[in-house]
Amino acid sequence: MGSIAHEDEQILVLEHWMPQPGKLEQETKDGGNAAVVTASHFNSRKTYEKYLSSAIKSTINETCNEQNLIREPPRQQILKPVAGFPLRSNNDNAALDNMGGYVAMAKIDYVPGTRIEGIKHWRAVAASVEEHEKEGTHTYWFLADPEHEDVLYTLERYRDEKYLWDVHVPSDAIQENKEKQKDIRTGLLLRCFESVGY
Repeated sequence: MGSIAHEDEQILVLEHWMPQPGKLEQETKDGGNAAVVTASHFNSRKTYEKYLSSAIKSTINETCNEQNLIREPPRQQILKPVAGFPLRSNNDNAALDNMGGYVAMAKIDYVPGTRIEGIKHWRAVAASVEEHEKEGTHTYWFLADPEHEDVLYTLERYRDEKYLWDVHVPSDAIQENKEKQKDIRTGLLLRCFESVGY
C-alpha cells in the first residue's frame, strides 16, 4: 500500500478476508462461501502502525493461522475519509447493538481528474442524508484511495436493506446527484453485506 500524505490524518483500513470453506456459519445466498470485510477507523497513520504491532493484532493473526481459518492473508486497503460521517454523533452506546444490519460498499470510477468534483457533490448529499435520514442511515462515508486518483469508495450502514432501496436511493439528494455526476462518473460497483458486529 502507498503512504498516506499526512501522518496525522484519519484513515480507514478495510481488510478483505477469504475464509476457508466451511469456516463461517453464514454462506452466500447461492451456497458459496462468504467473504468477510472488516473496517477499522484510526485517528492517524501512527495509531494504525501501533495497532499492527499490538497484542490484539498478533492474537488475531495467530488464531487465523492455528485454526486454518483463512485461505490467504487479508488484503488491505488504506483509505482517506473525504466526505460524510462514520457514525452518527447522536447514537448512544446502548443503540449500537441494533444499528446498521445492512452494509453497502461502492467503488465509484471517475473520468481522470474529476474525482475532486465528485467529492464536492457527495459532501452535499452526505449533509442531506445526515439531516433527513436519521432513523435509518447510520454510516455514510466517502473514502479516497491515495493510490488510485480516479476512484472513490463508500462505506454505508443502514437499518435494513429495505431502508436503502425504499428511502435512501429514491431520495431527492441521490436523484439530483445522479444527474449532476452523469458526465464524470464512468463506473459503479456495489457490494452489500450483512453487518455482524460493530
